[in-house]
Amino acid sequence: MLTCPCGPYQYLQTRDANNNPLATAVCTKCPLGTYPSDDISTCVSCPQPQMSVTQATNGQYSCVCNTTLGYYAQPVGNECINATAKLPIVSSTTISFTSPMGPGNIVAAITNFASDLFATNVASAALFCKNNWDETACQILANLCVLQFYDTSSTACSLYTQTQQTRPSSTISLLFKRYVGMPWLYYSEIPSQIAGLIPNVTINLSNPAKTGMLNFVLAAYLLLVNFLDTST
Repeated sequence: MLTCPCGPYQYLQTRDANNNPLATAVCTKCPLGTYPSDDISTCVSCPQPQMSVTQATNGQYSCVCNTTLGYYAQPVGNECINATAKLPIVSSTTISFTSPMGPGNIVAAITNFASDLFATNVASAALFCKNNWDETACQILANLCVLQFYDTSSTACSLYTQTQQTRPSSTISLLFKRYVGMPWLYYSEIPSQIAGLIPNVTINLSNPAKTGMLNFVLAAYLLLVNFLDTST
């Protein structure tokens, strides 16, 4: 298929502003904050209005944040981050999982691997949760902590705990200490509070023995907070 070459930042315009076909296609510069698609048939918008477009020497386009507006040039998870919003903890894209029993019955076996999921989400979720009090970002950060098995030494859980400590206490729960705008991940370790949470359980002793059952209700969510369903 024969294609018409266009210059940098240009797309091949085939219709006018009223969507009428042009007699001759014209190479037209893309508007600010957009770049030509791979087939130069249209312009693609950057994810954020604070972004501008640059072109690498290999011809590839990328969206960068406007540093003159106080943002870091490199976006994090398609989000522009204010330069004053830097966290004291630098997030890592190498994720560590600690298993209680590894090969050869060795306790605390550690598995490390690079995670695109964490690279895309953890920094932006932490920054927008901490600095903007964005509830969706806080939920995502909490979900990432859950994916690391609530390990307080992990990147996501450390960021969750650090952010939580900057929030005022919530009055939602009279039993456990909650924090405004933060999902609840950890139970208290104070015996009196734990005792207050445990429901009254009736235990029947029988001979011969009968198996008792406790019903647990689990709620399932997607990583990006959407509710799926409950199961027992």
